[in-house]
Amino acid sequence: MQGVFVNRSALPRYKQIWDVSVVIKYLKSLGENTQLSLQDLTMKTTMLLALVTGQRCQTIQVLNIEQMVKSDDIWSSHINKMLKTSRPGKHFGKIEIKAFTADKVICPVTVLKEYVARTLPLRKNNFQLLLSYQKPHKPVSSENIGKWIKKTLTKAGIDIKVFGAHSTRSASTSAVKVGNMPISMVSHVRQKSTFAFHYNI
Repeated sequence: MQGVFVNRSALPRYKQIWDVSVVIKYLKSLGENTQLSLQDLTMKTTMLLALVTGQRCQTIQVLNIEQMVKSDDIWSSHINKMLKTSRPGKHFGKIEIKAFTADKVICPVTVLKEYVARTLPLRKNNFQLLLSYQKPHKPVSSENIGKWIKKTLTKAGIDIKVFGAHSTRSASTSAVKVGNMPISMVSHVRQKSTFAFHYNI
């Protein structure tokens, strides 16, 4: 089975990246989390997950509320499914989503709590974290998540002809480097050397 894992030389995709503070400013402008429409709350939750975890849409898509360990400061989840980044004998591990107490409006844990509470009556037996904000509120695909991220980037003024949904990984890391995003908000680096190479740290 090892032959199915293709070994490719990795090169950085983006030499320049968009400013995370622009997107954060847009998310803050939406207002209090409890007052957001389900669509806006879903988009905000998705974008914050992409930024603070630095993970691909496929990874975000498999997050499951039943498998999450929740506290006031951290929500965490083990990823047990095979992903694009999986390797023989190595599983993805754990994702941690940390609170940002300095500003509850953009605190990932606060936003997640509101999102889970808001979607609980809509779930039935659907435990995938992200659901469609349109009826019948079914679990969404990684492609849908990518579209949501690009839609949020567009609303924030980012040119999605240049930057795709996956650019959130390098944007969040670049923001930490220049001080536009607290390092405590960015979690789970699977391979430090690869991560540093891709994101110029």
